Amino acid sequence: MERTYFTSTEKMYSVFEEHNSPSEYTRRCINGNIVGCNKCVGYCQYDGHPGFLTKQQRQQHDCIGKECRYYVAKPKKERSTVSFFRDQIKSALEFAQIMLDINSGIKVVRVEAEKDENYKAFFVAITNDLHFETFSRAFREEFNADIEFVRLNYDFDTCVALICA
Repeated sequence: MERTYFTSTEKMYSVFEEHNSPSEYTRRCINGNIVGCNKCVGYCQYDGHPGFLTKQQRQQHDCIGKECRYYVAKPKKERSTVSFFRDQIKSALEFAQIMLDINSGIKVVRVEAEKDENYKAFFVAITNDLHFETFSRAFREEFNADIEFVRLNYDFDTCVALICA
């Protein structure tokens, strides 16, 4: 069998997927089983048992530990900017909730990002003594972005329920 040489492992793995898969969503493993493509972590080119490998099969054969020359790892996909953006907003919300804890009578309930990468934090409060300067500086250092605070107009009981939840 003639060996083909590739410029990158991503290209090599995609060729294996294209030519050695029963369907678009399934892969034939080295033991003959057919599994979903998301369960595969690599491909073995060894002539004795060519096929895709699941995580358990890769561990059983110790492909990585032996630095097997027949093993081709499945390339990692780049995280989309949407999921990265969502993670940033989640991190910003968690940061705000930690910095403005329950003792201050303020709770950030939602954070949104603007197009220019600045944030808006929507909060409820049971006090009118609001000081966000220290938090804004800490936020700027952590996220390299500015944050604007928007008070939600809820009645006192709703604010207490949200803060204590």
